[in-house]
Amino acid sequence: MSSFPEPIRGNCYDFCPAKERIERTQTQELSRFECPTKEAPDLVPVKKYRRAAAGRNLTDPSDLRPEIVLQRTLQYLFTTVLPRIDICKNSNAVERTEFLAVYHFVSDRIRSIRQDYIIQQITGTSYITALEQIVRFYIITGLRAIELVPSGTLCQDWSEKLHDQQLISALSELQMLYDQTNMDAHEISEFLAYNLLLHAKDSQTIASILLKSSSPQRQVSNVQRALRTFVALQTDDYHEFWIQFHTMSRLEQALALRHLTRIWTQSIEMMKKSFRSHEWIPVDEISKWFGLEKDSKLVVKLCQNFNIQTRSTQTFIQFQTTGISNEIDVETFSNLLRDVAIQFHFKKFPTIDFIQTRPKY
Repeated sequence: MSSFPEPIRGNCYDFCPAKERIERTQTQELSRFECPTKEAPDLVPVKKYRRAAAGRNLTDPSDLRPEIVLQRTLQYLFTTVLPRIDICKNSNAVERTEFLAVYHFVSDRIRSIRQDYIIQQITGTSYITALEQIVRFYIITGLRAIELVPSGTLCQDWSEKLHDQQLISALSELQMLYDQTNMDAHEISEFLAYNLLLHAKDSQTIASILLKSSSPQRQVSNVQRALRTFVALQTDDYHEFWIQFHTMSRLEQALALRHLTRIWTQSIEMMKKSFRSHEWIPVDEISKWFGLEKDSKLVVKLCQNFNIQTRSTQTFIQFQTTGISNEIDVETFSNLLRDVAIQFHFKKFPTIDFIQTRPKY
């Protein structure tokens, strides 16, 4: 006989346990995304994430959803609730408010789903698929935040740090499950590449990731591209960075965007060494340095925010090296990054397409 106890198996076949649903209904704690309306008749309550605390039983089978219900719950969140991010287009302020409301609701319910999987020790292919979709969710919502949420103290309802913690946690757990399976290197490579791009500034973390990966995994094309991007960042090779960037999948680009402050700063340093003061430089040439070939106005804006004094025509910028700043403030960088994200037309793709579809390489 095994000395290990049998895993707990839940018997709650609803998205939300009856006890919780009744309690939150009575206390008027149901989210607006859990209350059906004429426009959204399919909305239902979904189990909230709850931390372990004294006197709280998280292992009651009547509160735990079986594997099939967890799959259906995640599908429901992604197909019924999450698309509201793409529907609201009234104004930037309204769109931002709706994005944050949907994001926080879905993220909380995802944590509850993961908690039910973990408590019941479910580690099969359904949880791997769930984690893969969850990772994509956090990548694409991180990009939506770049497009919609102002930086710094202007918005208290978004924390990039907490968002990244959930992304890193899901990636780490996914890697542990991969290690327990014999999945093909190409199937794993999508998320290995994401992990490398996410940590591309940290050579020690990259070394640890590579030590845990196999040689076949490291040879897959998108992983090789992520490694070339890492080397470009570590060697300040902005030209190579942009070569790799323009061949990435959309989600890979979403992760690579977080490294632009380093690339742009290094580009400025190279420009200071390469151009003479008061020299007229073609806008197209400077655009290549910044990786912004499609938007000359954005190039001028970026130069000005590095305190580069410019006089521009339609095709030339007069480059003056006096007083150039070596860095860019966080708020300005956030605004420029939003412009870049919009330039690459990320928003025209439905969010659900990113989450449920494996990229083609």
